[in-house]
Amino acid sequence: LDCPDDMTVGPCLAQTDVNAAFDAWLDNYTIDGGCNTQVNTSWDGVYPDWCGDAITITWTVSSACEEDVTCSATFTVTAAPPVNLDCPDDMTVGPCLAQTDVNAAFDAWLDNYTIDGGCNTEVDNSWDGVYPDWCGDAVTITWTASSACEEDVTCSATFTVTAAPPVELDCPD
Repeated sequence: LDCPDDMTVGPCLAQTDVNAAFDAWLDNYTIDGGCNTQVNTSWDGVYPDWCGDAITITWTVSSACEEDVTCSATFTVTAAPPVNLDCPDDMTVGPCLAQTDVNAAFDAWLDNYTIDGGCNTEVDNSWDGVYPDWCGDAVTITWTASSACEEDVTCSATFTVTAAPPVELDCPD
């Protein structure tokens, strides 16, 4: 009895792809000799989880003419790297910018996050579509990264428009 070699598949495969790879691996043993041999495995019918898992299988060959022969091997699904979400730094723009300039600065800042890791990761944010007011305002945004294989990851940052200094008028005496 020769078991298949240990096998490792990468992260983020679809569960159907993991199942197919596991089935092919499970049937990749070879047997020679014996009389009226029967092969059984320790597999309980539960496939390894596509988000990361390892299953060790024992193959047992029973022969009418000798003691049982066994071998074992492990099938591993590599876990996805953890989600890493980095928000932009808090940003402050000066007073008296035109609203279009505030909007452009805000848009650039809003898209300045980075994301890696996870499986099928998507990022959303809490912006309600209302730009910070050019006369002075602050908006705090929360970004949420959703991965199929872990809890949501969030971070927040604030975009501030400095209020203009108050108008001072000195009249002649």
